[in-house]
Amino acid sequence: MSIPAGLNQLAGSWQGMQRLWLMPTDPVRESHSEMVISPTANGNFLLLRYTWAEDGQVQEGLLVAGSAENSSRVRAAWVDSWHMQHEMMICEGEEKPGGGFSVRGAYPPPYASDWGWRITITPQEPDTFLLTMHNIPPGGQELLAVETVYRRQQ
Repeated sequence: MSIPAGLNQLAGSWQGMQRLWLMPTDPVRESHSEMVISPTANGNFLLLRYTWAEDGQVQEGLLVAGSAENSSRVRAAWVDSWHMQHEMMICEGEEKPGGGFSVRGAYPPPYASDWGWRITITPQEPDTFLLTMHNIPPGGQELLAVETVYRRQQ
């Protein structure tokens, strides 16, 4: 495995305002978020460790991503203390033009194995990137669930 092309530039400390929607018609819930991104396992994977808050309680998340050498396929493992609680989601997807990636997984049984989840990292300006997460109902259109614009901390 290796780090998806162009993502080494994201190594460092980041902060942003996370926006969470439980349902598209629900009011947005906002919280401060911090993320540290670093290569791990001898540079073969990218580790994204973040915090955010829900209802005043600090939550933690972790995404480990990598791709096979000479491949645009990306595999990732995702955990989050609020979204996934005691489960881990395995995701697969592709690198995106411009250095990002998008991966998709499914809720593990007994939660809702026919529901999906998409995580997308999109580098923007040199010191900014966008993290989006979409909920995917069975046979339905992807619903924006999480959006955070992160800015590099000096």
